[in-house]
Amino acid sequence: MKQLLLLLFILFNAWSGFDIHANYLPDDLIDWLSIRIILLVISGALSVVYILLGSKKLTNILAVINILLAGWHFYTILLIYFN
Repeated sequence: MKQLLLLLFILFNAWSGFDIHANYLPDDLIDWLSIRIILLVISGALSVVYILLGSKKLTNILAVINILLAGWHFYTILLIYFN
């Protein structure tokens, strides 16, 4: 179950980071920005918790991938927001 949840968050962060970068429209960004940031923080925090609790090796690998993608997603939001 943990792996499925992490896979969903990985897919969300990858899609959202690419979508923000590729299809930037100011109105869409404002509409979806709060939802994206909330899910970004939840996915990152959950991944950190899984690593700290010492989950299985596969779960830890997926958590690290999710943290990296969440960081990239946050970085794309910052780039677009401050430009």
